[in-house]
Amino acid sequence: MKQHAYLSLSRHGIYYFRWPLPDTGPKPHTKPNTTRRTLRVSLRTRCPKEAGTLARRLAVYGDTITKHIEASGMNHGELRTKVYDHFKGILEKAKARRNELGPYTGAEKELLVNTIQVYEMDNEDFWDLMKKDFATQQFQSFCSATGVPQEQPRETLWAILDEIRKATIGLNKALLEHDKTFEKYDFDATLSAPWSHPEWARPDPGLNPTEVARGPSETASGPLLSVLFEQRKNEAEQTGQWTLKLVNDYQVWTDLLIELQGDRPCPSPEFLEPMWA
Repeated sequence: MKQHAYLSLSRHGIYYFRWPLPDTGPKPHTKPNTTRRTLRVSLRTRCPKEAGTLARRLAVYGDTITKHIEASGMNHGELRTKVYDHFKGILEKAKARRNELGPYTGAEKELLVNTIQVYEMDNEDFWDLMKKDFATQQFQSFCSATGVPQEQPRETLWAILDEIRKATIGLNKALLEHDKTFEKYDFDATLSAPWSHPEWARPDPGLNPTEVARGPSETASGPLLSVLFEQRKNEAEQTGQWTLKLVNDYQVWTDLLIELQGDRPCPSPEFLEPMWA
């Protein structure tokens, strides 16, 4: 498309920038042929030369954004919906498990609060702190559970990790709120049934006990999360990167994460390498 094709002139002599919107498929509750197909922005100038310069710059930005949308295959609203549904499922299982175990101890509540504080760091600072292996495990686990493609532009990778971080904050706050329900009885609400893991609730008598205890999480290859966490902590202690408080906070947070998600193997982080380059 030629650059002048991005421009249109109003009857008042003002130049407008026109950009074709990408096709994102049919929208619900819209009539056929009523979806807007172009973006039209006033450049607030009557000068053809100035309008052409502005149009070329806007075309570069528009092309970059369009390519990212096409590569990711979903918009931000769709991403947040997937994150919400995924973490809502985790929350319901965690709440059911807590109904079985009873209220948190004081130490467990403090651990949840510390976890929230760690996750409330700046997005890139947080994932840099936790290192590439953990980011890889969280990203791949989310993609596998939601069907989101793992091949994403760099900006989209950071956006997904940011949504995972924010959803984890919400998850832990929701668990603290749920813990308050143990302090009273609400006879207008229905108590949740005790939770048990379906794969360990009634083990086959013919199975070796070690096979039952191991569970499905070890089907993937790679070091366990607990091993990676310990390596990261040792590295930080040896190099003096962290304060004593940060080391302690890191330990209690990783203990909670393993309690909630299990000590699972972490797959190869090679596809996230560019983010840490």
